[in-house]
Amino acid sequence: DCLLHLDDAPIDSGALQVVRGSHENGPLEHVLGPDTAPHLPPDVYHPDKVETVTIPAKAGDVIFFSYLTIHWSDCNRTDEWRKAVRFGYHHTDLRPIGRAEDNPHRIDPDNVLDRNSNTVVVGFRPNRLETRQLASGSVQANEPKAS
Repeated sequence: DCLLHLDDAPIDSGALQVVRGSHENGPLEHVLGPDTAPHLPPDVYHPDKVETVTIPAKAGDVIFFSYLTIHWSDCNRTDEWRKAVRFGYHHTDLRPIGRAEDNPHRIDPDNVLDRNSNTVVVGFRPNRLETRQLASGSVQANEPKAS
């Protein structure tokens, strides 16, 4: 994964946190459900129960890490936006995490964005816990006018 910071991400804004060496454990089972994003069991992997490294960043910084790395961000406790763009590549041999109830390693197409949704930025509102999709939609070229 690659995280490109469009804004500063100091600790108070919920900077990225990672568990050092966790990528070496391979894919982990996630809690799945219709009303939640896939996540690790909080009784085992709660931020208060594992040692983390916080990675504050400046606008323009890029952070690379394995998608297998246990990671999260805390809520933004500032009045500033914390915008970033995440790029990810997952080889087809890797097991993606999805919400399909019959197979937790298959992405349920009803719970992902359409391939052509062109999500531009997803960020966190200041002093809010929920995420907000800032811009999305398919880019369409206008037909040239007949002369």
